[in-house]
Amino acid sequence: MRSIADGSAARTALNAELGRLRAQLQWFVRSLQQGNPQRGEHCGYAIDGQVHEVAAAETVEFWEALLAMSQSWEIRFSHYGNITTAPLLRADLDRLLGDDFDLAAWTARSHDVLDADKRELEHTLTVLRHADYRALLALDEFTIEFGSAPRTFAMIVGDIAGSALVADLIAQGYIDPYYCVYVSQYYGGRVSAKAMKFLMNNVASNTPDTHYDLAATDVEAVVRETRATFLNDLSGYNIAVLDYLLVAGRRVDSGPLADTDLADVLLGHIVTRWGEHEQKFLNSYFTGGHRQHDALMWATRNWSEVFTFLARDADIAVAARIRFTSIVLLASEPTMTYTLDDDVRAFLTRYYSQINAIVGDHTGTETAATFDILDKAGFVCEDLAVVAPRLRERLVTAGRYRCSAANLKSAAATADIGLDTLWAASRQVYEFALADPRSFRAAFDDDTDTEFVITDPAAFAGILDDLIATTGAHDADTDADTARLWTGEHLDWVLANAAPACHITDLAHDANTTLWPTLARASRFTLTLNNVHTYLADTGSIDEELAGHLLRTGSIDTSAENPAPAESMPTAADRKMTVALAVLNASSTLPDADFRTDVVERLDLTDWVDVTAVTAEHGRLLSLLIMRHICEDSAATFAHFPCQDWDTLHPAILASGTFADFVNPDLLDEHSVERLFTTNGSALTAAQTTVLQSLEAFTPHTAPAALLAAGRYAIDTGHRLAAPHIERIAAATHDPVITIALVSALPASQIAAAEIEQILSHLPDNYPKLNQPGQSFTLPADDLHRGLLTRLKREGRVEKFVHRRATGRFSVTTKT
Repeated sequence: MRSIADGSAARTALNAELGRLRAQLQWFVRSLQQGNPQRGEHCGYAIDGQVHEVAAAETVEFWEALLAMSQSWEIRFSHYGNITTAPLLRADLDRLLGDDFDLAAWTARSHDVLDADKRELEHTLTVLRHADYRALLALDEFTIEFGSAPRTFAMIVGDIAGSALVADLIAQGYIDPYYCVYVSQYYGGRVSAKAMKFLMNNVASNTPDTHYDLAATDVEAVVRETRATFLNDLSGYNIAVLDYLLVAGRRVDSGPLADTDLADVLLGHIVTRWGEHEQKFLNSYFTGGHRQHDALMWATRNWSEVFTFLARDADIAVAARIRFTSIVLLASEPTMTYTLDDDVRAFLTRYYSQINAIVGDHTGTETAATFDILDKAGFVCEDLAVVAPRLRERLVTAGRYRCSAANLKSAAATADIGLDTLWAASRQVYEFALADPRSFRAAFDDDTDTEFVITDPAAFAGILDDLIATTGAHDADTDADTARLWTGEHLDWVLANAAPACHITDLAHDANTTLWPTLARASRFTLTLNNVHTYLADTGSIDEELAGHLLRTGSIDTSAENPAPAESMPTAADRKMTVALAVLNASSTLPDADFRTDVVERLDLTDWVDVTAVTAEHGRLLSLLIMRHICEDSAATFAHFPCQDWDTLHPAILASGTFADFVNPDLLDEHSVERLFTTNGSALTAAQTTVLQSLEAFTPHTAPAALLAAGRYAIDTGHRLAAPHIERIAAATHDPVITIALVSALPASQIAAAEIEQILSHLPDNYPKLNQPGQSFTLPADDLHRGLLTRLKREGRVEKFVHRRATGRFSVTTKT
């Protein structure tokens, strides 16, 4: 029977298409020549740089090379000895051949033709194998070498029959292939009636009778009379026949099958032909055969599909399939390439707890054979507890079990599945758990025996390092890789479920840098000065994770140094200052200035914090720095902050003990001056007094609001402002009430009448007329105006003034 391979089919397909392909290529070459007559004579081709002559296009090899082309191809022309080329690409070839360019389809069609040839040949062989003498005499188309020339069967009968009568008896069917069997009844070598019937009804017609009852002697007679050739046919599919053949050493002495193990012949044909007849026969044999174990042993040694037969194809009781699978597992050959598909894996997964090869104790060789099949089939054990110890050990080593709490306990022989427990009991099981974080989390959540993911503080750091190593071990190109990664979420889960005592005491030596934010997020390292300083050396600032740790802890421990700082390490004072500045400048992650300065105050700094290194901000930070003695109470400290913001300046003034000593116009803008004078509080008195005494310097732009506030404050507190200050207030505010009150507060010795008139000239209403001779007008009638007008009259500036009760005003007349 011919062997069909894809390669031969493809070549057959190409050979069949060769004429058409060559004609299309020649047409294309002529088209190129007609388009450019200067090309000259066609002289060949070049495929991926390899030159081919024109005649090569008539060969299959040329077209195989062209169709397998990876880069480009060329058509070559010769014009007076000069070679020119027409460079072409694969796309050009596709367009040239069009939709017909489908080698796979050609190959498939060739397969169909070859398969038809095979079926025809098989039919012919069957006819020849079972034809009687009369049928062979009619088959003139078949000849064999007989003597020195090919001869038909009729010729051979005429040559060896000896007489025309014998030849005619053969031609008429009186002497047939079983003539010797008949004669043997009388001359020894007896064939039983059952054997005779089997020969006549089944072997002669190639009709299988699976359950026909034959004794061993009957089968022996059939084998002897046919020289075992019936084993090549369907008539050999009989339970009694296979029982007979499976006895070791069944052979025949002569014929085409001489010295061949006859069980190999029959079973070999069954597994090679494998179809409906073969499947039915094996189903019957494995239900009623007496040497099933021997048949299984043969299949295990010789049949790659034995597992798929038992798992999927066998139409026999499940209990028998399970028992047979166990036998095959134990006897499986390491050198055999078995088909172990999804059906096999599903069968093993479903019934493994009932398969003796898996749950029973067996030799090391048998266990190894069983494991090899399970491993290649992709078997994953749901419950290791039911597996025999030897096999369980192999499954554990290979990780062939589901990551469940029960399996992890069985694999590691432990009472819980904490990572530290698994690590101490079995490194293999520990690494298996790490390789499947999602399943391990589910196992932990379902297990009531395991309180913490990590219990032993001594193992905490090492396990975290392993988790980080696992996280970085994959490129996560596939979903499977992603599933093996310990993501940030997984790490957070581990830390959240570790025992409370599990902490990192020395961040620099006990934890991978990439893990620091995760540890901070879970508050899983002690907040010592060393650890915070180490953390900041990596991050540069206080990130959200460290900020959260600080908020939960409340302070930084400066009492311990773990380990003792190396000589190259900054001093404790320097580390404190670095940490202090980081905390103070962490407004984005620690917005509460009170908390930040409290943390810094607890550091017990020995030096002032350089205020220029602190990021200025609005609000209470300035006041807290001064109040908690973190920054020096000085003009430079105030100047660094936005003092124009009263919400920043006011609490800082209250916190300062010396603000009045160094306050200067650079610290207070005129808006702040206004707020200073309009805010009550004894703590502000000194600063208010200082500013009032240098009012012109603090209000260079004569802001009305600031001057008005200063004037009111002076009135309320009894401060006497000098005439120039009062004039500035009058000129800026135009407020008669404040101005009259301030002027009235000054004795005659401190302000002259002319100065009063000058000051009042800035006011609205009739006040400017006081400085004009012979004017008559009215002014408000109250005690301050009365005093003022009395004074001006005494000094000869006012002629007279009379209180007009009807209007409530003074009628005033200046001197001419």
